Amino acid sequence: MDAPGVPAEHALLILEAPFTDPPAHVLTVRGVIGIEDEEELTGAFARATASGDPVIIDLAALSHDDELLLGLLLTAQRACRLILVGPLPPLFVQRLDRTCTHDLFSVQPSLTRALADLTS
Repeated sequence: MDAPGVPAEHALLILEAPFTDPPAHVLTVRGVIGIEDEEELTGAFARATASGDPVIIDLAALSHDDELLLGLLLTAQRACRLILVGPLPPLFVQRLDRTCTHDLFSVQPSLTRALADLTS
């Protein structure tokens, strides 16, 4: 049974890009996150945090997430400097508010601003 508001067809795209000036590992997460994405998403987060550089995660094109994403973000937050790029999807913001974790994350409106935040 499909969850309300979740597309019937599953589609997740994770783009990984290392930046050198300033040093950062950028993950762009687009589409729908489900439990079947655990291995792929966990691997992408592990590679990003293992880089030793700050991690920027662009969630602006995320259409649906589950608890897996929040858990990975909290783990990454403890491992490295983490910046989220938005605007964050409304359902994800609701999850952050319900779990009282919104204030744990730095959120920037664009990748350009997130990269600039690393140099300030």
